[in-house]
Amino acid sequence: MGRTAREKPRELTSSWPDVPSQDPAGEVARQFALKLAQAAGGRSIRAMAEEAAVDEGTIRRVIAGESWPDLRTIARLELSLKKRLYRSGR
Repeated sequence: MGRTAREKPRELTSSWPDVPSQDPAGEVARQFALKLAQAAGGRSIRAMAEEAAVDEGTIRRVIAGESWPDLRTIARLELSLKKRLYRSGR
């Protein structure tokens, strides 16, 4: 039995990333994407990817709400950027 495809984060809001999501997981993903884009500062996505040892396409898809970041990606980005990007709880 195969896995059921889940919605992309951008599909959980009316306007990614500008409008908050009513879905709790979608809202965490939206906040993560916003913090990641802000943390980039003047860096290119390519530079961020190289510093974090994360695929550039992965970062682009996460920021665009096309995919869910996994824990390894989150950890590598937080460590390389020296910023907390993921928040748990409220």
